[in-house]
Amino acid sequence: MKTTTRFSSMAASAGRCRGDRGAALAEAALALPMLLTMVFGGIDYAYTELQYSTFASAARDGSRAAIINPPTSTATSVAFSGSSCTGGDANARAACTAITKRLAGSGKAITTITFSCYGDAYSTAPAVNCSTVKNGYTIQTSIVWTVKPFSFVGKTFVGNRTVTSTSRMVVL
Repeated sequence: MKTTTRFSSMAASAGRCRGDRGAALAEAALALPMLLTMVFGGIDYAYTELQYSTFASAARDGSRAAIINPPTSTATSVAFSGSSCTGGDANARAACTAITKRLAGSGKAITTITFSCYGDAYSTAPAVNCSTVKNGYTIQTSIVWTVKPFSFVGKTFVGNRTVTSTSRMVVL
């Protein structure tokens, strides 16, 4: 009698499963877009963080180069077009070149590079001419660049945005 009951319950459960045949496909169709959105969103986030890190390192390189050979004015802006630095003096262009070497091809997103000189490490207004920089002064490099999303998720939800990476170093 137990054998009959066991087989009859298996037959009953087999009958119930027939109605669930397309459920896995329907669940996958609902879950897959959400999963892909999260995966590509994570890829966009990681790519953006990589860009932030790269441009912050490039700003530090520019500050190092500007400390060695300071630009000749109070605030010097250098325009970046294609693969060359234009505007500013020769020292500012040399520091710009140090930045573009660090970026190695990522520099196409750069809008402007600005070098500013400050009288001390805590000053907020550029008050000194960069050609008179001495020990204890600081040189700040700011890179304005455009973040371009990597995937359709970033392009759809975030889009392009302008960001500034800044580095400030003390002259010793």
